[in-house]
Amino acid sequence: MPLCSALIATLLSLLPNADAGDSLTAFEKIRRADLVLELRVPVEGEIPASWPNQGYDPAGWAFPDSLRPTDAGAVEVTRVLVGEAPEVLSEPARFYVFSGGSACWWLAHQRGGLRTLVFLERDGDSWRQVFGTEGEWGAYTDLSPGYDALAAALTRAGGWGDERAQAVDAAAMWQDQRAALAGDDPYLRVLARDFLLAHDAAAVLDEVWGPGGTPERAAAEAKTRWPHDPGLCVAELEAQ
Repeated sequence: MPLCSALIATLLSLLPNADAGDSLTAFEKIRRADLVLELRVPVEGEIPASWPNQGYDPAGWAFPDSLRPTDAGAVEVTRVLVGEAPEVLSEPARFYVFSGGSACWWLAHQRGGLRTLVFLERDGDSWRQVFGTEGEWGAYTDLSPGYDALAAALTRAGGWGDERAQAVDAAAMWQDQRAALAGDDPYLRVLARDFLLAHDAAAVLDEVWGPGGTPERAAAEAKTRWPHDPGLCVAELEAQ
């Protein structure tokens, strides 16, 4: 059920115009973010016979600017993954998904739109979009086959807190992170590892994965890789 349309309008009206910025890992993004939203972004309309950015794009991936949504009124907030969104949200504003030169816009246009995750941090009375490493390849959108698993992992990790001041017995700490380290979800494995390292709990990695330098540890670390396929949009388009 879409959330109140006023939410996205007011929230995004508080954002500065966005550009791709710092290169952050997924854990760093979720650690900084006060709010993680899923937006439904329509990408519709007839492709014009020519468009301004075609001239500097000999590969032909530049997408018509006129079909890229810049109006908050065209966007839906479909989920709040982390944090609590303000209830009153108004004027159109822009946010960053990927640049006009990304092939992913063409794939989104074929599908009529996309869902994307937006990470926001408070900046006084305003909001600032937190950028990461997703870049041009749609890793944080539903154009990626792993999108649903990613969204679920971020929601779970967004609920993790610092247990060091709460648990008396060290063995009782970090149970959810231990389960993530022992599981097969690559997103959760990476998020749990980075979380524990950030909380001075590297010993948990030794307990779950085995001591450093052992074959068991090497196998576990090799399995803990953030899925990365920068050519996924191009590959799907070229396969059609």
